[in-house]
Amino acid sequence: MNVKLTGWKAVAALAMVPLYFLYYHASFSAGMPYALDVIKTQLAGSYYMAEIERQKAEGALTGVEKITVSLDDVEVKTFLRKRPVIRVKPLVNGEPPPDGKEYRYFVADYSPLIGWGAIYETGKTAWSLW
Repeated sequence: MNVKLTGWKAVAALAMVPLYFLYYHASFSAGMPYALDVIKTQLAGSYYMAEIERQKAEGALTGVEKITVSLDDVEVKTFLRKRPVIRVKPLVNGEPPPDGKEYRYFVADYSPLIGWGAIYETGKTAWSLW
C-alpha cells in the first residue's frame, strides 16, 4: 500500500504526530496520582498483613496501629505502547519499611483512551530490562 500525502493533507498528517504525543503525555500525567494512590494502598495492605502475621507468630495479637505509607522517590519508565514500570521508595510512618526493601517495583496497564488499569508488583528485573 503506497500512500502519498501532498499539500494540506501532508501538513495535517505531520501535525497529528506531535498532537498524539502531547495527548498521551497529558493523559498519562493526569492519571499518575491515581496510580500512586493504588500503589500506596497495596503497600499499606502488605505491611498490615506482615504485622498481623508477626503478632500471630509471637502468640499475642494486640492489634495494629495506623500505618501511613508515603512515597519518597517515584520514577517511571515508559514509552508509548510499552507498559509503564514504576519504581517507588516507600516510607512507613516516616521510616524505612520493616521488610527492608528500599525500593518496590510495579507494572501498570495504561492506555491513553481508557486510562490506568491493573497495577501489580513486580521485581527489579522488570525495571532493569526495560
